[in-house]
Amino acid sequence: MTASISMAAETQASSAPALTVADAAAVPATPPKVVNLSLLYKADVQGVVAGGRVRAGRALDDLDLAADFDLEQGLHLAGLSGRLEVMMTNGGMPNGAVGSLQGVNNDEVARPGTRLYQAYLEQAFAAGRFSVRVGFTDLNAEFDATDSSSLLLAPPFGISPEISATGRNGPSIFPSTSFAVRAKAQFDGAGYLLAGLYNADARDLGDPHGPDWSGRDGALAILEAGWTRTGKLAVGAWHYTHKVPKRASLTGAQAHAQGVYVLVERDLAKGGETGPTVTAFFRGGVSDGDTGPISSAIQLGFRASHLLAGRPDGSLSVGYSYNGLSSGYRTENLVPGTDEHKIEITYSDRLNSHLTVQPDLQWSEIADGGTGRQALTAGLRITANY
Repeated sequence: MTASISMAAETQASSAPALTVADAAAVPATPPKVVNLSLLYKADVQGVVAGGRVRAGRALDDLDLAADFDLEQGLHLAGLSGRLEVMMTNGGMPNGAVGSLQGVNNDEVARPGTRLYQAYLEQAFAAGRFSVRVGFTDLNAEFDATDSSSLLLAPPFGISPEISATGRNGPSIFPSTSFAVRAKAQFDGAGYLLAGLYNADARDLGDPHGPDWSGRDGALAILEAGWTRTGKLAVGAWHYTHKVPKRASLTGAQAHAQGVYVLVERDLAKGGETGPTVTAFFRGGVSDGDTGPISSAIQLGFRASHLLAGRPDGSLSVGYSYNGLSSGYRTENLVPGTDEHKIEITYSDRLNSHLTVQPDLQWSEIADGGTGRQALTAGLRITANY
């Protein structure tokens, strides 16, 4: 009986008409989701194994819960989307054992807790070639960023220190963002222009006293233009609208915090699935040199993937970072001549569709009273995403 049923089923299937192109086109496609939920969890251990202020290790973690909204599907509003992201950070501060201005871990925060990290709406026009974003958003998600440096754990490879060390609480970046308006235009599929205006007092829900709506500190204006057809070449400029006191000024003089930067990213080898793919990055920036601790900064390095046969998701990244200290910071902190240097080597590999492990090693030369103190740190990051 079973054999008869099987034979009948095979005969019926073989006699069924083939699906034509017209029939396939008539089959309704799965509609895009109105809400896409995601979870990202990172757990780190990192500590000083030589040099530094003290031999010590720290554990810290970061949980991000995000919802991306396609409001064109949900409300039939063409080109409208949004994002809501909550972040929970816990644990210690590994840089406390190192004492560098550059830091050693991009998940370290001064005040652990739960924050409304991002909450914005974005309206696209002209088939996506132009868009406007309004709300609480991370400046470094788009400005002053190179993809090939993003694997490195040290903070300067995310956003350059001459920018990150500005503002009352830093600019609108991890872990605290501020209300902003950002516009983006794309040209010929390769050129782009980004312009943003961010509240200079970066605070969001979860920070002490909550978001700042007074605007008493003014705004951070930033502009970036770039070309991405063969890698990335971009230049940017930033400027705070309100003056702040100059460092080490005996007269109380004030100045605008401002600066410029350049980004270069280029493929050195493109092996695809058959060999290594290597991408190099360079970023250099200078600030006014009067208002912040950093007057100039450089980051450079490379990222290589598909290095090992059978490990297509493994990536190695090496980076070098330099901090040039401002004259005012040297005077205030009695640092006569030492700048900061850092070298980082890290390797990341995906164990399965949800879990990634990443060992990390960093050497730092630290501006500490002009002594040129050094530190070697080792760490491990485990990342889970859903």
